[in-house]
Amino acid sequence: MSDRDETITSCATLSPDAVIVEGAAGTVVEYNAAAQSLFGYDRDEVIGWPLVDLVWAEPWPDSATPGRERLFRRKDGRTFIGDVSRGHVRTAMGSYVIHAVRDVTAQKAIEARVREQSRVVGESISLAAHELRAPLNAIVGFCELLSEGEMALQSERDRELMGCVLVSSRHLLRLVNDILSSARRQAMSEDAGLDDPAQMAGAPDDEPASSRL
Repeated sequence: MSDRDETITSCATLSPDAVIVEGAAGTVVEYNAAAQSLFGYDRDEVIGWPLVDLVWAEPWPDSATPGRERLFRRKDGRTFIGDVSRGHVRTAMGSYVIHAVRDVTAQKAIEARVREQSRVVGESISLAAHELRAPLNAIVGFCELLSEGEMALQSERDRELMGCVLVSSRHLLRLVNDILSSARRQAMSEDAGLDDPAQMAGAPDDEPASSRL
């Protein structure tokens, strides 16, 4: 092998990730120890084999990032999600494609748990907000009657105190409505497959203007 080929082999050997070097003919020309541990195939089993014939890559998982993450199958049939990076190298001996694969199955499982926990917390907050909105609307309406409506209190001091209660109640109602609006945007973003609910900032808000005060 040329010096450059030896350099590629050295890099593959020293890499902590599973590294598979594919030759111009599509066959495996280098396969490091990390790849042997990850895929379960010994080096002698894969050197010279067409990369596509090993059938490691399975259909894309739903959580995969296009172009980087793939579902792989080990020799024993078990699967894992691998983060893939590729690089093209040309030497005096020809062209090579270096595939580096890192197992991110555990990371993906953690992300899924965090999303589920976030969903449960969001639903709980939304439910609490719904439960709070009805009595708050009643409090606001009652305060309006006593402070500035037909049933307004006679004492100016009492009306001032009731006015303070009305201002605080309206502020709390706005906060509750903001929570419900945020929960709706989050649900809409999940249905639309968006990662950031801020992308739904222009979504219509079905909350009546009168209740937002």
